[in-house]
Amino acid sequence: MAPPTPVYSKAEIAKRYAKILETPEEHECTLMLLTQYECTFKIDSERRQAPKILCMPFKRLFQRCQITVMEKVDGHKVQTKKWINIEVTDETTNEELFKNEEYRDQVAEFKGAEQDLKRLMEEE
Repeated sequence: MAPPTPVYSKAEIAKRYAKILETPEEHECTLMLLTQYECTFKIDSERRQAPKILCMPFKRLFQRCQITVMEKVDGHKVQTKKWINIEVTDETTNEELFKNEEYRDQVAEFKGAEQDLKRLMEEE
């Protein structure tokens, strides 16, 4: 399981971590990739069969960087290093999934199943 990572908008990340992201080598940053899956159910309209589970992978990118922080140890302030994860996923990170012909049918089936499930949930 991925470590907890705060969710910020792209503008908030740019503002909050500008210095670190502009000079990643100074903070020993490493680009990390995490693949997660979003799943949905494809339900038989007549409900004679068990729902089919459909899952689509999506990537999340992080810069794992080391920062200097001040901590209180035995009543004294001590300078230490701490690792942080900065999510740098953007709209282009997963575009191959939607543009690649190889995945076209899977993406269409997933989107259709999501719409059908939403309709079904609204009806009940």
